[in-house]
Amino acid sequence: MVTLTARHKGLCGNEIPVSLNYYGFGGGEVLPAGVQIAVATGTAGTGAPVLTGAVAAMADEPFDYIGLPFNDTASVNTLVTEMNDTSGRWSYARQLYGHVYTAKIGTLSELVTAGDQFNQQHITLAGYEKETQTPADELAASRTARAAVFIRNDPARPTQTGELVGMLPAPKGKRFTMTEQQTLLSHGVATAYVESGVLRIQRDVTTYRKNAYGVADNSYLDSETLHTSAYVLRKLKSVITSKYGRHKLASDGTRFGPGQAIVTPAVIKGELLATYRQLERAGIVENYELFKQYLVVERDASDPNRLNTLFPPDYVNQLRVFAVVNQFRLQYSEESA
Repeated sequence: MVTLTARHKGLCGNEIPVSLNYYGFGGGEVLPAGVQIAVATGTAGTGAPVLTGAVAAMADEPFDYIGLPFNDTASVNTLVTEMNDTSGRWSYARQLYGHVYTAKIGTLSELVTAGDQFNQQHITLAGYEKETQTPADELAASRTARAAVFIRNDPARPTQTGELVGMLPAPKGKRFTMTEQQTLLSHGVATAYVESGVLRIQRDVTTYRKNAYGVADNSYLDSETLHTSAYVLRKLKSVITSKYGRHKLASDGTRFGPGQAIVTPAVIKGELLATYRQLERAGIVENYELFKQYLVVERDASDPNRLNTLFPPDYVNQLRVFAVVNQFRLQYSEESA
């Protein structure tokens, strides 16, 4: 008898795959004649590390791609708190942004249950079949790295088809069907698929599904939307702080002399329109004319030093579905002109 013991304690060890002859006869992995080996059910680990110290060590350093090796509820909720829009990394006070990627291995029902526990746009929980031959922490790391490569190049371009290098998928016959993958997506679980033996990203959805009233909401369905938001917000901050970092503020129509470092709402509005054109050329946003119509820049009624802006960008989307109605003919009755 051979006893295997997980190197690290806790729940994470329960998802370490133990199997024989993954590649089978075609890959030269078979037992010798007369030899039989059975893999017994192991003793499940319990507990998870407390991540408050690790999160505190991150302080106010920006991290755009955060790989979380632990998928238990307490660990994920610790990152949910760190990423939130009110006081976390996405709040107005910190403006650090970033996105968390984690992974879980399990049956369809187990993954659905896991997805239903969360409703947070800054978390992507990827689900993989129970027979997947790579531990969850490595799957999370691989997916985080792949997303980083893609998103840094273009935050609005979908991560689908991205190869999870070195990750061993579930064997044939044990993989989720298309219907099961759709079920996972509808419960906030990101999916993967296998092509020619290679595990690839199918769709990087977030765990967000409902608004504060419990009504279905697809505003933050895809992680690319959040990465695009971070890109746009940083672009705006860069433009305003670089060009108008020490300017005075006056109302439209003020007749100040030449050379004055003064801005008015109209000046900033023109700057934002020019910036939107740049973002449009970069393939980040669309519908300039409607954006121009809805853009609002005005001085605050209570604070004369404050400029309030309603910035309503229309993000470009991702091609995910190609729908075809194949109305075939055996032969057209007339030749085309």
